[in-house]
Amino acid sequence: MILETQKVGRVVIANFLTEDLDASNVSSFRSEISDVIKYEQSLVLNLSQLSFMDSSGLGAILSTLRRIESRGGKMVVCNMGSTVKSLFELVRMQKVIETFDSESSALAAFFDKE
Repeated sequence: MILETQKVGRVVIANFLTEDLDASNVSSFRSEISDVIKYEQSLVLNLSQLSFMDSSGLGAILSTLRRIESRGGKMVVCNMGSTVKSLFELVRMQKVIETFDSESSALAAFFDKE
């Protein structure tokens, strides 16, 4: 199991239970996140446990974003450690995916618009 989820209102928060998101476990992530977003349109990915991510991990997160957006939904990420944040900045992923320093600020992005 790679993810643990909880629901806050209409938003699902997915917390990683692993330190790495890479080629060795990305297919498990894709399978689990598919089940999570099957009927959901609002997702916060909490990256606080991740200390390493490779290009396949980035691709899987981007793919998740595209799937949610194609149904009119929204996904954000929060709590990136310095290594993952550096990777996001290197590939300019923060221009594609909205990022937040905390889970509470990520949740506020959904509820402030109501």
